[in-house]
Amino acid sequence: MTDSRFIYDEPVSWRNGQRQTVFGSGIEILKPTKPVEEKPRQVEFEMDSNHPLLFGANTRFRIQGKFERRAAAADAWESVPLGDAADVILAPNWFELLIQSIDIYHGNGVIRHHDEANFIPSLLNTYLYSRMDKTVKKFLCPEEASTGYAVPSSTTRWEFGSNEWTSYADKVFGDDDFYFHWVPLHTFPFFQSPNFIVDPVSLKALPSLRNLGRITCRITFREDLDCIWRKRTAANNNKQYRFKFINLTLSLEEARLNPATERQLFAPTGKNKVLHYPGVTKIMRAETISNQVFFHTCRFESVPLPEGIFIFAIPKKVIASTYTYGEHTARAPVFMKHNIESVTVEYNGEQLTLKEPHFGDIKDKLVQTKYFWDHIAHPPFGLDIDQTQLKQSDLVNSLADTNFPCVYLNLCIEGRNRIVPLQNNGAVLSKDSDLNIGIKFVGTGATADATYIVYLFYSDYNVVLDLRARRFLPYYNLK
Repeated sequence: MTDSRFIYDEPVSWRNGQRQTVFGSGIEILKPTKPVEEKPRQVEFEMDSNHPLLFGANTRFRIQGKFERRAAAADAWESVPLGDAADVILAPNWFELLIQSIDIYHGNGVIRHHDEANFIPSLLNTYLYSRMDKTVKKFLCPEEASTGYAVPSSTTRWEFGSNEWTSYADKVFGDDDFYFHWVPLHTFPFFQSPNFIVDPVSLKALPSLRNLGRITCRITFREDLDCIWRKRTAANNNKQYRFKFINLTLSLEEARLNPATERQLFAPTGKNKVLHYPGVTKIMRAETISNQVFFHTCRFESVPLPEGIFIFAIPKKVIASTYTYGEHTARAPVFMKHNIESVTVEYNGEQLTLKEPHFGDIKDKLVQTKYFWDHIAHPPFGLDIDQTQLKQSDLVNSLADTNFPCVYLNLCIEGRNRIVPLQNNGAVLSKDSDLNIGIKFVGTGATADATYIVYLFYSDYNVVLDLRARRFLPYYNLK
């Protein structure tokens, strides 16, 4: 048997620079196509680089601004003093709540990798920021003023006097303006594999856009940018508050590649004729369910069997774009109570399970233990969870006693291998089929004045670049 103490490997040399793939990189700071207004409606960035683009630490948005107040419309705006944190509070993940949509265009077409409604991602991302792995969060949110830190923990309410709010207010209120860097979650090409700072899957570069065609990033903001504020006592506080945009830029890291390597990598006639980009695909349905309804079916037509299903309830006004944080009930959780008792899943007309208890019996004690392990091994949307935020007792009522009541069903067995419907030989997974989700409610039935958001997700790949056609396509079929 070989003894490792007597094996002397040849050292790997770094001196043959002619064979290096990357010679170096530089950073370009992009300004919007039009100057950013104090209350912008839309901001666009045109990416048209002569070099391949790299994604990670040096490619991200930079938001600079200041919180201001005034007593009357005729008065001049002034800085919000720190003491006002006792009288007014920002919405969790306030910056993303200002956003209606983020669209990435290649030429005249949108690069699609999600099927979800406007206004919803900010609330989902509030949950993800609140629970994500600390290392990933530090990478995404290096500044303490980041909107990713304006979120509550699992159980402590985001409320006046809470440590979370007072600590965050100290970073953003006061005389000085502030800035933070921002990578929009699950948005190609800026955010790729879910835990890209710790995943073995690296963020993939884009070829030089001089050959591929310009990419435009368009951020559309809500018309009501005052939606992020809630006053402790509105009747006794007539002040107006706002976030004043000072600057918004996009930094891009451009690679200096070995010319021979670049020709080989991105040649449309070479071996890499199609480039696959890792990332999350989300398919969403917004379900309006009347109060006192005790059973509801949600149907997704012709979809691949997902890795998981994620369900939560939000106010109806969110999807109608009329929601303001001022309407939020004091000490209420971020998501609304869902009142769900159990969930069944049918794919291609076949139930995934029939025996009791099954994975959708969210009230069953044994199944709740499975949920606990699923959150560790197969977390929602593939994004690792901060283990200090995860408690088995929270799963007893499907997170009903936390800030984020929700139902998460993991449909994988090991890795990304899916649960195969009973009496099926597995062939059903090779094609897209209809997915029916049956939701049974308890107590008084479905929550009043709520929209139920149902997500399917896939966390392996989300975008394909066809180098021959110079087109970006979704990896999974999107309607």
